[in-house]
Amino acid sequence: MIKFQNDTITIVIVLYKKGLIDCVTYQTLISSLTSSKINYHLIIYNNSSAIHISSSDKYEVVNARKNERLSGAYNYALNLAIKNSCKWLLLLDQDTEVTAGYIEKLDLFLNGSSDANIVAAVPVLVNKNKILSPKIASSIGWWEYNIKHNGSQQEKIVAFNSLTLINTEFMQSIGGFPSEYPLDMLDHWYYHQISLFDKQVYILDTKINHNLSLLKYEENISLTRHIDFLEAERRFVLNELSILHYISYKIRLSLRFMKQLIFYKNKRYCKITLKSIFR
Repeated sequence: MIKFQNDTITIVIVLYKKGLIDCVTYQTLISSLTSSKINYHLIIYNNSSAIHISSSDKYEVVNARKNERLSGAYNYALNLAIKNSCKWLLLLDQDTEVTAGYIEKLDLFLNGSSDANIVAAVPVLVNKNKILSPKIASSIGWWEYNIKHNGSQQEKIVAFNSLTLINTEFMQSIGGFPSEYPLDMLDHWYYHQISLFDKQVYILDTKINHNLSLLKYEENISLTRHIDFLEAERRFVLNELSILHYISYKIRLSLRFMKQLIFYKNKRYCKITLKSIFR
């Protein structure tokens, strides 16, 4: 049984259709934490009812009866973190390689940050030297730009869920992770809230290679997931952002349709995208 301390952080790994032995995130996390002094409570949240993960004194296991998606898993971990007076919650997916360099920078942040305005900290995720996350989000349109420097950010930032360290008090103040975005656009939502409440994101001075499924969209994203993603994206831009964002979103969607029409073998993707443009 873990003994919670003032500096204990809660870590949650969300699994779907994958056992713990095959989870690169768990294996690399434990390996990288070996030489670290970070106090942590690890939660393994299993969203696949067909797979059972046994309990251990090294981590807490939740074998969900149904797929609670990311928001359900995150809220479970958030509520537990708040109950145990943990200031920070670290979000991890099942395919993230957690490096020793990242843990080192995370440790420095946890022991050095005293700015109450900073409510999230993330590393730089790259793929073949291309920055995937975090990005600077435009205040007037649905566009994103590369960050200019590490450290505390004055601009509006958006980043991926995985490897986001989020302040539990802030998340509690905005009502936790919303059920309206159980999977797609969830990260966009709470980073948007960070901007709305004039809080800041800290970019850790470390880079991690990341294989983003969206980079091989036709290979990794099913038609059903494609429909769900487009609906979540449309709902987020329409309900949370400005009319200028919505107009520029339609432009980007049109460009995406052209790319799918030209390069995708399965033309059902572009047909679904076309319908979304005119919704």
